[in-house]
Amino acid sequence: MTDLPPPQPPPVPPEAEPPDPSRAQDLVARSGFTVYEPGRTVFDQPVLVYLPRRGKRWSDFDIVDHVGRPLAREVKTKDPRLLSVGVPSRIVDTYNNPILEIRPKSGRFLSTDFEVLGAANGMFSQRVTLASRLTIEANAEPFGAIIGGRLSGFSGNMEIEDHDKNIVGEIRQYRLTRNPFSMDKALVMGIDPLLRGELRRLLVAAPPILFAIRRQQQGSS
Repeated sequence: MTDLPPPQPPPVPPEAEPPDPSRAQDLVARSGFTVYEPGRTVFDQPVLVYLPRRGKRWSDFDIVDHVGRPLAREVKTKDPRLLSVGVPSRIVDTYNNPILEIRPKSGRFLSTDFEVLGAANGMFSQRVTLASRLTIEANAEPFGAIIGGRLSGFSGNMEIEDHDKNIVGEIRQYRLTRNPFSMDKALVMGIDPLLRGELRRLLVAAPPILFAIRRQQQGSS
């Protein structure tokens, strides 16, 4: 009787695989962002890299630092095909503890709103009449904005402004495949190391919100 081969362990699901550090390091090198002193948490890093998780139809993000060290990840909470505005999601730490919750909201005329709750509380609002500007509010007061290109909107590189319109950061996007229609992009966010407070914490939620807005814009075009 022929001996059967030993049973093989089931394959590791793509969402459970740790992100490849070399991918983050390559993207940071391409971005040109410099890290003189890395932070300790997801809220005080001068550079954050958002890597779409492989094998996902609707991309969640692994959030890593400039050398690829995992800091947090985005987890969708419902099937996005059931929602027209966007999909609720959470950003959790490496122990799966919730950090921020992102809730798509509607109801304000000619705007798409995303409420953020948790370690920071605020609202991201994109007006239809200002397609390349995403305002950031906290306690009903403007805190800053993310500004896209006049022609590219949120599909290209963006600048981050504080309330006084000072540039306090940039977001750069990189396509991970050769498919020109793929929305599977990685984002590298460089933030002024001196920026602190509510705006700094809210910015951690910005890339998933930008992805949801871009998907909505391309779906309606």
